[in-house]
Amino acid sequence: MHALCLPFVSGDLPANFSAISLTLDTAIHSLSAAKTLLAQQTQPSYIAFSPKTPNLLVLACQQLWPDARYLLQEEQAWLELPSGEYWTTTNDNTTTESTEPVLDTVSPQEPTESTPPQVQVFPSTTTINTNSPKSDNYLLDKVFKLASWGENIPENRAQLDELFVELLKRSERNPRLIKRAQKKRDLGALAAKVWIEAEKRLKSTGYTAEFEAWFNQQVNNADGSTAFFLKNKLQKWQTWYRQRKQKFQTNAICTLPELRFSDHHPNSLRHLTPHHHWHILIDETGSEFDNSKQNISDKTLGRMVALAIPYDKVSLPTLKKNFHATSESDALLDKTIKTLLDNPVGIVGITVNDDLLGKSSRWFSGIYMLMRLVLRLLPIQGGQGKVEFFIEQRGGFDAQMSLLPIQQLLETELHALDKERFQHISLILQFSDKNHHPANGYVDAVAHMWAAGSANSKTRLKHSALKGHCLLEPHHDVIDRTYAAIDQKLDLSAKDWYQLVSSISHEPSSSLLHSVLQQLGRQTQQQADIWHRYLDYISQLLKDKNYRLLPLKSALDWLASYAPKTLSLPPMLTLHWYMARLACANHLGKSDISLIEKSLVLGSQLLEENAPDVCHLHLRIAVAATNLFEFNAAQQVLDFWKDQAPRVMGLANYGKYLSSLGQIAAFKGNLSQAITYFDQALETFAQLSDKKDKAKQQQQTQIYRLIAFMDMPEHSDSQVKAQLEQFFMNTLDKVAQRLSMGDDNSRFEHHVLLRAMITRPALFEESYLNNASEWQLGDAHPWPLICAYRAWLLHAKNPNQAVLWMQRAISMCQNEGTTLKWMAEVLTVMAQKQGIDAAHSIDLS
Repeated sequence: MHALCLPFVSGDLPANFSAISLTLDTAIHSLSAAKTLLAQQTQPSYIAFSPKTPNLLVLACQQLWPDARYLLQEEQAWLELPSGEYWTTTNDNTTTESTEPVLDTVSPQEPTESTPPQVQVFPSTTTINTNSPKSDNYLLDKVFKLASWGENIPENRAQLDELFVELLKRSERNPRLIKRAQKKRDLGALAAKVWIEAEKRLKSTGYTAEFEAWFNQQVNNADGSTAFFLKNKLQKWQTWYRQRKQKFQTNAICTLPELRFSDHHPNSLRHLTPHHHWHILIDETGSEFDNSKQNISDKTLGRMVALAIPYDKVSLPTLKKNFHATSESDALLDKTIKTLLDNPVGIVGITVNDDLLGKSSRWFSGIYMLMRLVLRLLPIQGGQGKVEFFIEQRGGFDAQMSLLPIQQLLETELHALDKERFQHISLILQFSDKNHHPANGYVDAVAHMWAAGSANSKTRLKHSALKGHCLLEPHHDVIDRTYAAIDQKLDLSAKDWYQLVSSISHEPSSSLLHSVLQQLGRQTQQQADIWHRYLDYISQLLKDKNYRLLPLKSALDWLASYAPKTLSLPPMLTLHWYMARLACANHLGKSDISLIEKSLVLGSQLLEENAPDVCHLHLRIAVAATNLFEFNAAQQVLDFWKDQAPRVMGLANYGKYLSSLGQIAAFKGNLSQAITYFDQALETFAQLSDKKDKAKQQQQTQIYRLIAFMDMPEHSDSQVKAQLEQFFMNTLDKVAQRLSMGDDNSRFEHHVLLRAMITRPALFEESYLNNASEWQLGDAHPWPLICAYRAWLLHAKNPNQAVLWMQRAISMCQNEGTTLKWMAEVLTVMAQKQGIDAAHSIDLS
């Protein structure tokens, strides 16, 4: 082995070292000078130094050769760092080669396995390693523990591999170390195997006399370490079994009240009041952290939870020492979760099978991703600040392990992301045991509730409303998870960009999102390809009708604000830009005559190049004309395609063309003609090859057809009911029950059902009103009409609630385009006719 001896080292090196001595001609006054001196040397395996060696030289060695090991010269011995083990010397075999003055060398004595002397604290202020020294015996004990915990767990296996690399290096000093380590590993694996068999027997028959005899035999035949391990595991099992039995005997039920909120969950981290000092407690539950368990309901699936507490602002009641949720009563768990819901603390949780972690995840990769997410969501106060993470230790990840490199990595990421926000925020990361932080039991209770399969735990989780708002599973499409996609490159996918930009109006002022989108906007102005990519995404949403109105408007406004200054869109891309703006204006009931004129001119220029897209543009213009009640103008725009073959405009567009003709006919009161057009459109959509697109287009046109059908006086109530039940493929009472809890995705079906119950009172279903407490509310068309119809239905039995729903309907229309303002006026008149007091006045001049 090659060793570099720094100045002020004297005496004998251990055996098998070839050493080069370094001397100083002048004093070292800077780190760069120290590096220049050392750069002439070849990379050593070991670096020998003494308490008198200048610190700058030792520090320079650390930076130049981070993998090198160190020998500190003490009286008659060499202390190896960072292991804390001692080498001794004898008088033969050490060789020396140098152009500098060379150390006299002697050979070491044969190493012994006696207990090493106590590690001394030397006067040098240089830190060789952030971790405290680990003796050989400590590492050997660690090998046994990790093996006994199960090598089938990737984290344990990875740590064992690292330990053996370290022990292999140390075997130069003590050749018997590897053999001893392998023996410890085998004993640990055997202990794990015996306990697995013990668990099977306990699960099958319980703790019987037969089991006790078998278990005692295993203990008696085992070595000391294995016997201690088995006894300890059995003692823990007996404690768990006794507590579990007591819980079943109490026969308690969940008493946690069901949480209700209107805007955001009270424990939503990004909505908390900004603070300068946070404690973040992290715990996990489950045993599978390598993506092998894909079923979200699997209790062994790894789940990581963070609890954010504003330090010196919120003081949670102290829980008992050694609080462990799996052993606590349901009453105490209810009280613990209730305390969290009643306090301004943040909760964030992710699962190990989340796409955020990539395809190959480990336990700590989940912890790391959770920390990144927390730091992006955290409401940080301007100026100086501190964020302390307390991560519950797991296996070999304990308080002895330094997290300084991870801390520095996170700080670097944050500074690159938003320097002004994070430059004065210091991070502290540490592993801790269950009793290290007084609030650790709270995060343990949340993690347990999320994964536990008992009926009380499931009820507690449901009543807390944390899942889907704070505890995020892969299918939860919420803004919080999109924060994790933000990195310093601001290279957001179109999907992530759309979710972020469409949510900005609802984000608190302290949100990181505001500065991120401003930075991205400035970047987009310089890179037109990003702007084009985002516009393409919106065009596809519009084509698929897979959007909500207000988010779409926010996205289009952002694109307009950050359009590249030298933007010169190709004509076809300009066409898509016009279509997107027309679609948004149409749904808001707004009219932009200038945009319509420019669209018509551009469409005529591109007709030969791309007839289907021009047809799509004309369909949007026709909607704009109907919003102005210019039905004849809409008809004229569509008549251009009257003599065109369907293949010219494309089958999907041809179906939409026929459906549009049906809508115009219905607006004019020609309902029979409208039905004919709708039937032709449905036949056309039936020919589409894309099943998903076929179903979507057919459903929308079927709704138009149902509205026209129920408005025809020659159709009886029973005929209308038959048509509705054929459409919904269920009886009306069950449809009413389902749609009474319907969200934004079912708003068009919802509207047609209520319209039927209003226009055909015989079709009214009481179950809809009985479920009023579950009614949802959205912001896009046709929610104003849904609200108005609810008011109408409520008026006879609950006039006060009727007023509230009618006022909602009117207010949703007031501040939008002319068409919606006119709708507000019509709803006001309708309310007056029904005797619903929803006073309203609009200036329609």
